Amino acid sequence: MTTAKVTKEKEKPMTQSQKIRFGLGIVLSALSGLMMLLSFPPYGVWPLIWFACIPYRFAQYRLFPLKWSSMAEATALLFFLGPFMARLFGTEFGPFFYLLGVLIAILVFFLGKERKFIENTGYRWFILYGAVGWVGFEMIRATFVPLVATSAFIGYTQSTQPWITQPVSIFSIYGLNLVIMIVNFALTQGLLAWSDRKWQFDDVVPVDMNKARTGLIVSGVILAVWFGISFVLLKTMPDNQPVVRVAAIQPGYEKPSFQDEVNTSQMRFD
Repeated sequence: MTTAKVTKEKEKPMTQSQKIRFGLGIVLSALSGLMMLLSFPPYGVWPLIWFACIPYRFAQYRLFPLKWSSMAEATALLFFLGPFMARLFGTEFGPFFYLLGVLIAILVFFLGKERKFIENTGYRWFILYGAVGWVGFEMIRATFVPLVATSAFIGYTQSTQPWITQPVSIFSIYGLNLVIMIVNFALTQGLLAWSDRKWQFDDVVPVDMNKARTGLIVSGVILAVWFGISFVLLKTMPDNQPVVRVAAIQPGYEKPSFQDEVNTSQMRFD
């Protein structure tokens, strides 16, 4: 009886070229996070959100090795979600929510494994999987994480642009979020296909140009329909709309409602 000796093949160290790609991937992913952050108030550079995901998605599929591909999204969220949450909840609770954003980034790093699925399916589901996955996560946290609720919804970046937001009255904020993400992923797929014609990497699966072109056309039609509905709704709005003055009431309670055991939510409402 013979015994076979099984040896585990050592992982090859990264070459100089791969190290450069890895470093560039970190930079691009961080850039994506900063673009997302700047698209929200108080900065309000709203056009950035329409292509903010492209740098980190490109890094995820072309610069990072498959094993480290989730580093792209984790880095983007680290530069976006952490600072966003810290500013949103102020100096008292900001550090805690900053750490919450960091925790989410860490979870994404360990759980984000979609690149293998996308490559195995020939990028057939790249746009749909990415857009629905993002908006689906927004729906889940808005429902089950009331402390965060709808904060950081990407559609909120367009709040100062009524010529874009009118269809929200029909399709809700999730409709706008979905359109924004479809545009992001369609542009990313087009960039991936273009880059595959310029540079050849042994460790990536190339994107078919015809498939990328179809995705761009479909996303363009969706965007045109959205803008068309928005234009019609805006133009058909009556000119003599009533003007209503509103005011924010600050009761001056020291604690937020979810921590205040004395002044309940009902008392605050009353």
